[in-house]
Amino acid sequence: MSSLRLVRTLLILLALTALAVLPLALREPPRLIWGMLDLGPLGPAAVGVAVGAVPAFLLLLVTGIGALVAAYSARNLAGQHRLHRFAALELAAVLGLATAVIAPSLPQLAFGWTVGGLSVAGLVAHAGTPAARSSRRVMTGRLLIGDAALWAAVVVSGLGLGTLDLGGLASSAATASPATVGLMAVLVVVAGVSRSALVPLHRWLPETAEAPSPVSALLPAGLVNGVGVLALLLWPVLDASVPARGVLLALAVATVLLGTAQMRTRPDVKGRLAASTNAQMGYLGIQVALGIPAAVLAHLVGHG
Repeated sequence: MSSLRLVRTLLILLALTALAVLPLALREPPRLIWGMLDLGPLGPAAVGVAVGAVPAFLLLLVTGIGALVAAYSARNLAGQHRLHRFAALELAAVLGLATAVIAPSLPQLAFGWTVGGLSVAGLVAHAGTPAARSSRRVMTGRLLIGDAALWAAVVVSGLGLGTLDLGGLASSAATASPATVGLMAVLVVVAGVSRSALVPLHRWLPETAEAPSPVSALLPAGLVNGVGVLALLLWPVLDASVPARGVLLALAVATVLLGTAQMRTRPDVKGRLAASTNAQMGYLGIQVALGIPAAVLAHLVGHG
């Protein structure tokens, strides 16, 4: 069995597991913690699985798209070189994003988030050409800005809110100072803007045109729609800061206008597809900014 077919089989099994977990999560959310990390002044951080209704939906989205793309990759890339590298990065991307959406704590979320993003950036360079490597560098640079903001939010939460537990964010945000909550919300917005290629960090998305088609298909598995994923997982923080959502609204509207204009002027099909995705992520950002989490979840599933 080739490496891509093996990854396809593993991700199909993972998607079926996520589908089986979904009804259980809707009835009684399981919280399976494997261990705790001592992060010194930041406090302890849980490591394991915490699947409520929203994380269960997101897990099914990530693994479902991942399984479909893995099956597509096995056919689309048959006979190409560097397939073992592609298979490893594809598996790392899906597992990283899955780790993030079922995380019980902020450090685990940030870890999975970073692994998933860097793995997809590596996939963009699959062809190994100078143009593909240049695109990976552009994408990596933009994504790391958001990753740094997310890790900074982890520090702010541990030191300022007194918790790293995602389940405790709501109560902690309600009692913490508005300045602390606002700072964390702004950092989360920066992380979402970076990951969803919103203005002014939008230039990485057109660079994915250098990647094989399966990589473009993998982007909606919790990567390019990251502003919505983060919003759903960290909603208590964003909900408590109107100014941060106001900033997101302005950037999302600018992204919609820019993406729509580019979609009408780009001569290449992949370029128009990237511009269309850009505009869609702007609409997703608007839904987050307006405070409509149910619409955000519907948009994530529909776009995926």
